[in-house]
Amino acid sequence: LHDKQVIQTALDRLSSNDTESSTPDTESSTPDALSKLATKERLKGLLTSCRDELIDVPLYYRSPDLAKTLSLSQPTMKEIQYALLNAGYRVSSYHKEPTAIKTDAPNNVIWDIFRAFYKLQKEKKPQSLKTPKEGSAAEKILSKPIETKVDFNRPSGTALPDNLVNNDGVSRFPQNPEAHWGPKKAATGHKRKAEDELPNPDSDKQ
Repeated sequence: LHDKQVIQTALDRLSSNDTESSTPDTESSTPDALSKLATKERLKGLLTSCRDELIDVPLYYRSPDLAKTLSLSQPTMKEIQYALLNAGYRVSSYHKEPTAIKTDAPNNVIWDIFRAFYKLQKEKKPQSLKTPKEGSAAEKILSKPIETKVDFNRPSGTALPDNLVNNDGVSRFPQNPEAHWGPKKAATGHKRKAEDELPNPDSDKQ
């Protein structure tokens, strides 16, 4: 998952349905197995997310966790990504978590972004914010000054990094195809039906 050349090869095969075909000196060919793969689109999303990930950043933050610490509605992923790019850092998503932030920015920059978003929300919707309890983690974090220039707008004058440009039509985190999708409970209908067809021993009693 951390070899981008291998990932790209897999993506190319999924996109073209290219399987191991016969050698030039044979007339037969191998059946196109990938065309029958039911999870092909989900695999494309997973592999694309892996390809776009920062491979030299092993850990990640979760936006909901950071926002919850401050009792704050979370910024959009785009706002966080733009703020990090404008501050001069790299950022990507994480292939297993839609709300994850992988970045080479230090902790204080991450909290500066959330402090700036808290300040912005306080100006726009003060009634929606709770006053942090004295001595709480939120109070300690919010009491520190913002030292990073935070800009939530799309960076101007420069193109977005390739890993943040999702113009390939691939869904990185596709939704389940139906409600309650996944492994189902073992079927028991046949057994119940067989039991219902057994004669009732009490039915012949007068």
